Amino acid sequence: MRLRVGRLLVLLLVGISERGYAQRAGLWEERFSVDGVSTGVPARECRVANAQLDILRAWPPNCVAKPLLRTSSGVIAEAQCSSGRAGTSLVLRRTLIGDLERHFLVITSSQIQRASMVGQAAHRSVVAFHYLGSCTGSGSVLTVSEGAARQASSRESLPIMLVRIMTPVLVLGSIAAVGWFFRRRWREQRDRATVANIVTDAAGAATIPVLVTYTGVRGLPWWYGIAMNNAKPLFAVEADGIRFRVVRQQRRLFTDMQCVDVRQGKGTVNVDFTFHGSLFTFAANVGTVALAAHVIASLPTGVPLSPRAQALRAVA
Repeated sequence: MRLRVGRLLVLLLVGISERGYAQRAGLWEERFSVDGVSTGVPARECRVANAQLDILRAWPPNCVAKPLLRTSSGVIAEAQCSSGRAGTSLVLRRTLIGDLERHFLVITSSQIQRASMVGQAAHRSVVAFHYLGSCTGSGSVLTVSEGAARQASSRESLPIMLVRIMTPVLVLGSIAAVGWFFRRRWREQRDRATVANIVTDAAGAATIPVLVTYTGVRGLPWWYGIAMNNAKPLFAVEADGIRFRVVRQQRRLFTDMQCVDVRQGKGTVNVDFTFHGSLFTFAANVGTVALAAHVIASLPTGVPLSPRAQALRAVA
């Protein structure tokens, strides 16, 4: 008999605790803010009972959640989520404050944790919930202040509508103008990529009119570049080596060259240079096969050439 009474008492206490934290079903208004800044107008939605408790238990699949911690002021939910980087994780904490009957807050904070480092706070968002009433019918009744706000928003609808119409037009127009500018510039550079436009100075250095210069990585595909320069590229063949610019101006001697290759793609004719003891490669898009053949023919006979480059030198 005492055992049955004890069990009944435990069940009653658990039931009271759950009901004390249960969310009331009906129409709720939500106000959002991130790092203390409001994110817009309030939102309204119809919620079923206990909806907020279910949301507190929901986490992404890459998170390991702790059990809900019930306090005198509300509920605390916490999870540690993997970021995909070794030794780095994101700790998310949701704190619910309030009675879940009329008003309550949900505060979500995040903290980045790295191995052997103090946790770094990321962002903090607050959602304030306010109970409005039943969801039957339209689900809401406007108060006087809400009606005035609705009229004010309708008066602002025309300017806002004009902004919404003009913004895509301006964005698309800007994109088209930028595309037209680069296409025109590309055509001008391509037209200049001829043997006749090579400039030779008094020291015998020949500056090649190239379209783009690239820095690549040995072992990766030839079309993959980690840096490029199409604004002010430079490629010059000098008496003892080459001078070029991708990020900054550099010189390489002919004795440093491990192999010179010529690769063609759609709209590109690249002269590729691989150097002894260097992880990085250099490539210049000269635009035409004739200009690439001229560059290969201007290199000393001791420079190692790929089969493609050798064939091009034979033709030249």
